[in-house]
Amino acid sequence: MTKNNKKTSASISKLFFRYLFLSVTITMIIVGIGTSMSIETNQNFTYNQIFIFLPILFVANGVIVYIVFQKFFLYFGIFERSLEKISEGNYKTKISIENAGIFTTMIENFNKMTLELENRKALNEDFVNNFSHEFKTPISSIKGFADLLLEEELNDKEKCKYLKIISEESQRLTSLSEKALFLAKINIQNTIADKQKYSLNEQIEKVVLLMEKFILEKKLTISMDLDKIIYNSNPDIINEIWINLLSNAVKYSKPNGYIRLKLKQIGNNIIFTIQDNGIGISQEKLKYIFNEYYQADESHTTKGVGLGLSIVKKILKLTDGSIEVFSEFDKGTTFIIKLKKS
Repeated sequence: MTKNNKKTSASISKLFFRYLFLSVTITMIIVGIGTSMSIETNQNFTYNQIFIFLPILFVANGVIVYIVFQKFFLYFGIFERSLEKISEGNYKTKISIENAGIFTTMIENFNKMTLELENRKALNEDFVNNFSHEFKTPISSIKGFADLLLEEELNDKEKCKYLKIISEESQRLTSLSEKALFLAKINIQNTIADKQKYSLNEQIEKVVLLMEKFILEKKLTISMDLDKIIYNSNPDIINEIWINLLSNAVKYSKPNGYIRLKLKQIGNNIIFTIQDNGIGISQEKLKYIFNEYYQADESHTTKGVGLGLSIVKKILKLTDGSIEVFSEFDKGTTFIIKLKKS
């Protein structure tokens, strides 16, 4: 018998003997009440009758204990075996709720837990695959083209082409490192420091200008309806929200598509909406998009490592803000950001 099995058996034994003690106590109380009633009503209640009545009550309680604990022992055994499987890494373990009785809620929660563990395991595996792919690809490109430049006799046009690729892939690695470091930094923060008042609408306009090169490459139409709003926060941190959301919208938009930006103040709330008619996200993948290193595009045809939205989510948590997403596969995506006006 394993150490865990011994502990479980000991716990069950304690519970059993407590119930047994309670049963005996109840039996004695019933006998005491019966004796008192017989004295009050002047009925003869002899010790022989007591000794006949006592075993009957004791046996009745014993039957109740057996019936109750038979189910307890059954489900304790099932839980023990299931937990053993989980400890071995088998997160697909499920327990049937058929005829579970009082254990139904407990089993439902157990099955929810194993489903969550299974999902977490899948996400971890996705992270390893995505991160290794995104990290190795630019390194391989840089090495490959650097080797060509060293070994081949190339004309100036070819050299320029290869150097441009090396520069782009280096920038990709730099971006990956910066995002990972920024996420690590805000993960240990509880508040936003170095706040100042600045124009929120102007900040968003500057991000659009920053992305202009990529917007023109895809021939995207950008429409902006931005109220003039003065906001009090750390502009460098808040700027990451607009950069990540707009870069995602551009990245996943189809050529000749559109992106609509709207910034409004309603009462004490600032509402920012970004809408595109791009490739969209399927409903089964939508709930994972804020997880670190998760990419809805498993083909890796779009560059990225899945950090942008997790950064946005964390920043909004620090500002007591919120984010909602609505998407339909192949039809587009809408993000709605809510910030508190301070």
